[in-house]
Amino acid sequence: GRQMTAAKKAEARKETLTRLLVAFLSCRQCVWRFSVFYRRLNKEREYKRRFNDYMRNSAFNRQY
Repeated sequence: GRQMTAAKKAEARKETLTRLLVAFLSCRQCVWRFSVFYRRLNKEREYKRRFNDYMRNSAFNRQY
């Protein structure tokens, strides 16, 4: 009977590890997707900032 419990324990541990792995992978995919989205957002913000600076500078240069 004792060997059976050991096997069951190993099985349960394997199941837990599998669940953790699945959760970890899905979480990582989510984080990766978010980081890609966030990077794109930052790039757009950077472009806008540069564009605004450029417009401001050209307007400033035109005045003088």
